[in-house]
Amino acid sequence: GEGRLTDALGRTTDFTNTIIILTSNLGAEQASRRLGFAERDVQNQATSYRAAVEDFFRPELLNRIDRIVVFKSLELQDAVAITRLQLDGLLQRDGFVRRTTILNISESALVEVAQQGFDALLGGRALKRAIERDLTTLAATQLVKLKATQPIILDINWINKRLQPNITALIPTSQEKNAARLSEQSLTLESVNRLLEFVTNLRERLYALRDAQEVDLNATSDEQRLLLTMQESVFDVKEELDEMLWAMETARDPTETRFSSRIQQARVYFRWSYECYTVNSGDFYALQDIRDYLEEMYVQAPKLIKEYQSNWFNLLMISSFLGFFCRGLELNQQDNLKLTLHSRVHGCGEKELDYLLDCYEKTLIYLGIETRRLAPTGQDFRHLQVKGPRLQTLLGFEEGIHLFHPPNENALPIQVSLNQVETETLNIIRSYALPADDGKGGVLTDLRSG
Repeated sequence: GEGRLTDALGRTTDFTNTIIILTSNLGAEQASRRLGFAERDVQNQATSYRAAVEDFFRPELLNRIDRIVVFKSLELQDAVAITRLQLDGLLQRDGFVRRTTILNISESALVEVAQQGFDALLGGRALKRAIERDLTTLAATQLVKLKATQPIILDINWINKRLQPNITALIPTSQEKNAARLSEQSLTLESVNRLLEFVTNLRERLYALRDAQEVDLNATSDEQRLLLTMQESVFDVKEELDEMLWAMETARDPTETRFSSRIQQARVYFRWSYECYTVNSGDFYALQDIRDYLEEMYVQAPKLIKEYQSNWFNLLMISSFLGFFCRGLELNQQDNLKLTLHSRVHGCGEKELDYLLDCYEKTLIYLGIETRRLAPTGQDFRHLQVKGPRLQTLLGFEEGIHLFHPPNENALPIQVSLNQVETETLNIIRSYALPADDGKGGVLTDLRSG
């Protein structure tokens, strides 16, 4: 009867409300003579397939088939898309993920692999085998030469009609002595008096600059506006220190003193713990689950941060920046630079690029530095024009790799530079675990500050 299928053993299968799809390679041999990435006559190809089906099946069966669908042959863009999918799977292998190895293949190499690996008869499966044969073997040959804990970027380019690998070693930055000395300045009456003396002297230096340049409140030049902004910031810091000093002198226990800080309401605020929570930078990148470690730090941070120490460290940082820029104004060291952010994995990292660009822009604006976003020169690049005193020195410390750790994915390196120069090694400046989609979490660690 209708809607039933009975096999040789008498078992019946109900086919009511069922769509039956038959697949066949009938006509493939004739069509293969014209296959390739060249533009083809789709209509004639479909006619060829239908003719082969009609020659093979009896009319009684053909009359029961509602529709014959002819699948289009793969185009070049299809083969490139398949190659990208296969590479994504390749990057998720334990050998790449565990050793922080980042594979970056150029667009020209990607297209060449797709063209050479594609087989019109065998389709995408042949392309998968070609990737295993060419890229995986090439990557493995390079990786065995390196230490298992060495983070690297493995670039693969198409040069002189062959795949060429290039390895860039990523070196974890060691702790800076200046940063360590800054963190060792614990909150005492002596240290507050010393910082207050520095800020008072800084205020006098800024007044001297203002008088020398005959700056008034209606100043229009960038340098003069920066000078006025710095004077206002120094005034706020001095008031904060005066209140802190009075509170400590009148309190029985200075460590129990509470401060109502105006600075902590600023857009940029440094949360800091006097207790050590550090890890050796070399050991850090040997961890198998770096993002898990960073998220653990996020959970532990509130237990380590002491409010009074955090306020104090914030004042130290702001005072250091003000002194740094004041010296630049005195020496007339005005820099006009282009800060470039470059994703080292082709076609990836737009979210991370925009996040990092936004961080630099907001921080520099808060410090009084003029910034202007420039048009991207490609999906892998972002640019920021900056103008202010001693920026070459300040932003020079930002040059290197900023390593992002997405959940369940390989690490993504963003290179920050002032002058794009290719080198065999790059320093890892910071590691990031961006907040989840709900906005919770989010950690960054600066290896130089410990």
